[in-house]
Amino acid sequence: MTNGISSGTVEVQCSDLTGLALDWAVAKAVGKKLETHGGRSYVPGHCGDSWSTGQYVSSLTRWSPSNDWSQAGPLISKYLMDFTVEHPETIGAALCDENGIYIDDRMMFGKTHLIAACRAIIAAHLGEVVSVPAELVENKSPE
Repeated sequence: MTNGISSGTVEVQCSDLTGLALDWAVAKAVGKKLETHGGRSYVPGHCGDSWSTGQYVSSLTRWSPSNDWSQAGPLISKYLMDFTVEHPETIGAALCDENGIYIDDRMMFGKTHLIAACRAIIAAHLGEVVSVPAELVENKSPE
């Protein structure tokens, strides 16, 4: 398995990241190693011998914290996220310290809590402009 990502990158405003590019940038921000297959990103899981074939296999879980609460939830807890609802499709998220104070006075926005949280994590760790593999931006999925 290869990482499947070419070396061509484009710079994208964190507030404009969506779909595959958003998920990829979250992985980069939190230090996750990803594998890509068929234009999707996966987190390697348990590796070992398959009981049925005797071959060495890697268990993969699709990485999509921008729309999967089971992946974003632990990140929201880890980074002590604070949310605000501006109106039904504008959710704001910011990272806080243990006292509930915004870490960098930066709130990021999205159509959902998960998108806003992902953007806040990226902005705090990578900045407001991120270099993303071009093919992920070109193949982005809708918010």
